[in-house]
Amino acid sequence: MKKFKTIIPTLFILFVSLSAQSQVIVSLIFGDALNSPNTQFGLDIGANGSSVTNYDIAGFTGGLEAGMFFNWKYADKLALYSGVMVNSNRGFSGDETLVDPEYDPEIESGYEYRYMKTRLVYVGAHSSIRYYLSPSFSLAGGVNVSLRTKQDNEVHYKKDEADLGVKYSVKNEFLPIDMGPMFTFIYQFKKGKGMSINAKAYYGLLDIATEVPGYQNSYFFELTAGILIGAAKPDEMVDYMTPE
Repeated sequence: MKKFKTIIPTLFILFVSLSAQSQVIVSLIFGDALNSPNTQFGLDIGANGSSVTNYDIAGFTGGLEAGMFFNWKYADKLALYSGVMVNSNRGFSGDETLVDPEYDPEIESGYEYRYMKTRLVYVGAHSSIRYYLSPSFSLAGGVNVSLRTKQDNEVHYKKDEADLGVKYSVKNEFLPIDMGPMFTFIYQFKKGKGMSINAKAYYGLLDIATEVPGYQNSYFFELTAGILIGAAKPDEMVDYMTPE
């Protein structure tokens, strides 16, 4: 069992690192060569809302996303749509604390508990098949794999007029990896520099809360802007949707 727990994170780390390195290397080596029809590479920047299922203290919280994407249209209505999020801020917030009040030194000192926020930062990679409904609208579905790089539980207190924030480590309370299906709705602008608006939904299949009974799944909704770098603009792409 211990060997299994070691092998799985190693494979995930390898998958994410290779995906990230491959996209960076492709952009550096080929540069303007990416300026070919039906091939797109760029930045993916936006925000998300995330939480955890079956966890009484978990509420919705917001975070920022930053990464890269690669799109290769290989058929009239199909494309390989992949990406790497190098900074994916997720987690949850709530009106209760993960710290037992009986062992909370701040409460013992006279502070009142206000709220807490658990922050889980991931680096992740996704790979999807993209289907074009029209030249502007498309849907994508695939798998997202994430490796946690940072984590903390920030608890906020109040005493009289004074506010206090204390951070606790939650490294051992959550699984360091997560994976599951992700679906994306994409709107591609025809004019300008080819920016796209991407709405994503993800649901993790792994039980990420290791210290909590039951099965807790992470999920998030994400809205990002795709900004092309060294890739063909929409009006330069081959239009598979219009018959000759």
